[in-house]
Amino acid sequence: MTNDNDASGSSSSCPFSKQYPKFRINFTKVGSKKKQGLSLPFVGNLQRSLDRNKLQTKFPGIQIQWLDGNDVSAIKIFSRLWRETSNLSASTNADRVVLGLTDHDASKFLGLVQHWMDILKWMQEENAFSSLLGNVRINSTIYTEGDLIAVELVREGGEVITPDDNLQQYDSETLSKRTQSWVKRILVEQGICPFTKSAKVSGQGLGDLGIPVARIYYCSSHASPNQISKLMAGM
Repeated sequence: MTNDNDASGSSSSCPFSKQYPKFRINFTKVGSKKKQGLSLPFVGNLQRSLDRNKLQTKFPGIQIQWLDGNDVSAIKIFSRLWRETSNLSASTNADRVVLGLTDHDASKFLGLVQHWMDILKWMQEENAFSSLLGNVRINSTIYTEGDLIAVELVREGGEVITPDDNLQQYDSETLSKRTQSWVKRILVEQGICPFTKSAKVSGQGLGDLGIPVARIYYCSSHASPNQISKLMAGM
């Protein structure tokens, strides 16, 4: 925190007075370009079927939940991983789940999955954030076969998280209005975010990174403070 005297000092006394570089979490261009050249769809489909069977043999007694078609996109995969983490944290009977990514080149999402694993590991190792998953520990492992990926999530002990009914005193519309009011007051009027010029749209000044101006997406959740994985899933 700073006081009035600090604010009149050098520019380094206030972190918001600094110039920050532009950053982007790339959900639209994940991985490298597809390999060029002639390929036979039948051969590719047969190989993916064989790779599926090989991955399934690694998990006896549990069925892989395959994500196909429209579910194979970076942002949907990222959300699904957090949703399964949340489900395992709250489940009283399930302690293990395996997600499979299948596509013509599902391996292009390997980096995204590894980033998710890094975040999950950090959440559980930092003492200051040890309560973000309650007392539950979720371990994750990646398995690959050809261009396919399987992600295993295992809950190892811990106390199951139960929802807090006291957090559901506000409806979604009220929460949305209050959040928009905060965005307008802090991000827009105080200029904390140089790329947000209103409470409705954001992304101004990011055209050189290929990011268009778009409407801000507001959502609400009744997750408890120790259910951040539920928030990350956008539930």
